[in-house]
Amino acid sequence: MFEAIPNELIFLILSHCDSKRDLHSLIAASPCCYRVFASSPGSVLLPLLRRIVPSALWRDFAAVCRADIFTQTDATTGSIARKEDVCLFLDRYFGSGFDIPSDKASIVAAFRLHATISYFVSDYVNTAAGEIAFLAEHGVDGSACSVRPGRSIRSSSPDSSSLPLQGRTSRTTDATAFKTVSSAEHVRFFRGFLRLELQSRVFRRARRIFPMIPGREQYDLFLRRMPPWAVEELTCAHDYLTRGIWDALHESRRCTSPNDDPRRHFGIDLPFTPPTLQTSAWLVFVSGLLLHGMDFLYDVLVTQKGNRAAGRQPDGRAAASGELKAGSVVSQFLVSALETARYHAEPIPTPELPEDEDDTDGPSWGFCEHVRRARITGRYLPVLQFQAHAAVRATGYVFWDAAKMRSDVMRNAIAGASGMSLEEYQDRYDRQHRRLGI
Repeated sequence: MFEAIPNELIFLILSHCDSKRDLHSLIAASPCCYRVFASSPGSVLLPLLRRIVPSALWRDFAAVCRADIFTQTDATTGSIARKEDVCLFLDRYFGSGFDIPSDKASIVAAFRLHATISYFVSDYVNTAAGEIAFLAEHGVDGSACSVRPGRSIRSSSPDSSSLPLQGRTSRTTDATAFKTVSSAEHVRFFRGFLRLELQSRVFRRARRIFPMIPGREQYDLFLRRMPPWAVEELTCAHDYLTRGIWDALHESRRCTSPNDDPRRHFGIDLPFTPPTLQTSAWLVFVSGLLLHGMDFLYDVLVTQKGNRAAGRQPDGRAAASGELKAGSVVSQFLVSALETARYHAEPIPTPELPEDEDDTDGPSWGFCEHVRRARITGRYLPVLQFQAHAAVRATGYVFWDAAKMRSDVMRNAIAGASGMSLEEYQDRYDRQHRRLGI
């Protein structure tokens, strides 16, 4: 049927497809459509990409795509990124911004990035909903609120807005509604992962002529230039992924034979000996693994999950080797940057509750409520001494709109998180106190 249609009209049809599946169906079914697409694939794919990426995310999405310059070496010129390039790149990111290159390879990579982050966002939403339901059950039962004197993970009492409702009903413990996100919530979730990937690409230890940029400089160049609620979005995405990495190490330990090295499932050299590291260094180390980026994380947390469960080693993957002695350099990432910043960042006023929930540039209702409830006076929430925030971060609180934060189930979840004893907290959230024995 397309043989009688001018190429210009076919191009318009292709460039207005609503999904990759629709586009693929057309070019697979019609030689005419394929010829038009092949003549200028970028001109067809870029409009589709702009439709599936919300406009509020385009600046961050384009910057992540452009940040490939810091992870690759130019095969033609052999040029390698310099430290000055990092400063210039971030100045432009916070200034005029970028656009995505129009060549086919760059756009295909952009679609892959979108698909990978979409998977993690969907999984985080479902995981957070499950965590909210778990904490809400504890909030109603009071089992997590029976804290022994002096052993609470929080020194202050929750205000009246976080006190649990009496009696368990579907209204007070069912978190199914949290599995469906609004457009503003979707932007916040996606933005957290995008900015985490941007930080990893810009500051990753790749083939460069300058050494690893330390945490303090990462803070000055990147995190300091974002408002605190944006940093907390990034931190929540970071916490979700570090929990996944930590659990993957535990899965490998449980599912491999005694003589097999569980690190081989990661497909990279992991030069460390866990028993030599202090407790705080554990989180710094696992955080540093996130520098390998979303493709690595997807491979470890999704692709290799079946291999770990079956105790199989993927073909062509060498066992991890090497050793990190106490005092050696560990890759610095978000944890190092924020812990440094806590001693240098200026305090900010308590943010006002947002009037317009569709305004994703300002703080979410969840962030404002938690800052007020936890009486936070500094600019950033801690990431090492974080017992007062880890359970709440697991709920994805910083991403939710007012309606969900005001719901009965969320009130119970906050009460359950606030009342946990130190032992209960460590049992569910504290990966640091567990020795892997690798």
